[in-house]
Amino acid sequence: MFYWALVLAYAGFIFYLSSQPYLGVPSEIILLDPMQLSLHLSEYLPLGFLLARAVSKTKNLTLNNSFFLPLFMGVGYGLTDELHQFFVPGRTASIFDAGADTLGVALGVIFWMGWRRWQRDKVSFKKRSAKL
Repeated sequence: MFYWALVLAYAGFIFYLSSQPYLGVPSEIILLDPMQLSLHLSEYLPLGFLLARAVSKTKNLTLNNSFFLPLFMGVGYGLTDELHQFFVPGRTASIFDAGADTLGVALGVIFWMGWRRWQRDKVSFKKRSAKL
């Protein structure tokens, strides 16, 4: 439950940021703008990480869900966030932003999976070392 509370808190933070009329970022659409891409990645990578962690800590969800379920949840949230921004004065909705959000979520999920594997290998190494 704690892990899902973190997801909800972070999603609320994203919603709050998206509700602001202007955050100093140009509203015109610039394709492949590195600043816009980095903002979306830094906003949605943690969401992907938190979602993957929450899914992995939830009973009755198989390991097969550990990549696709948090990915779909994060992408769905990103799409609704873009729709929300369409109605906020001074903000725009963009399919390119949604793509950057998707990339951020995917990287966050991959980062979680790598971190979890590293933790598991580290514990396994300590157990093997202790036997020597």
